[in-house]
Amino acid sequence: GNQGDQWISTFVSLSSYAGVGSLALRFYGVSGTGFTGDIAIDDIQVSEAIPHESPTETPTTSPTSICSLLSVPYSTSFETTLEWRNDAPSDFDWERSSGETLSSGTGPSFAIDGSYYAYMEVSFDNNPNKTAILRSSGCFDLSTLSIPEFRFQYHMYGSTVGSLALEASTDNLSWNQLWSLSGDQGDQWRAARVSLSSYAGATFIAFRFFGMSGSDFRGDIA
Repeated sequence: GNQGDQWISTFVSLSSYAGVGSLALRFYGVSGTGFTGDIAIDDIQVSEAIPHESPTETPTTSPTSICSLLSVPYSTSFETTLEWRNDAPSDFDWERSSGETLSSGTGPSFAIDGSYYAYMEVSFDNNPNKTAILRSSGCFDLSTLSIPEFRFQYHMYGSTVGSLALEASTDNLSWNQLWSLSGDQGDQWRAARVSLSSYAGATFIAFRFFGMSGSDFRGDIA
């Protein structure tokens, strides 16, 4: 995934290969879903380890330089822009819309707050079992909240609705699932409240919605 527009240093211990007469190394890269996913390496060194230098990944900058901090309390209803960003690896993007979605028998016909909402349009090539990830535009400092929680409204209506999950990350690398739901929930907006008590005091946390389409176009999620 995205590590930010910066060079990051990594130190890998080769102590388990000490004394080996011959050793070959290689970099194995896999592209993402679109053209905005270039990967680069530079300044490769194989040498005696520097004393007291940790053989683990050591970012040259703080986590906040990778993900800008957003103030809390925080709210958005996508009235001006999508604000949150589509993230890799995804098969298609979340969109911003108002009124009805493109397909009948699925999706909301109005926003629950204001005029706009974010949604997954699962028509065309966006099914079956295709993923779309919508990630917070920055990260949050929860240290000022005594009982933090994440609240949102969701709309999952249609005969072939897939699934939606809310996930969190404190390192921009690994993601933990906080909430998930699948299948038709009726033609209405529903409220969800997710406790963040296990992240109380966290000074750097990002969120994302991980959606997966169902078997055909009747499964828009908003």
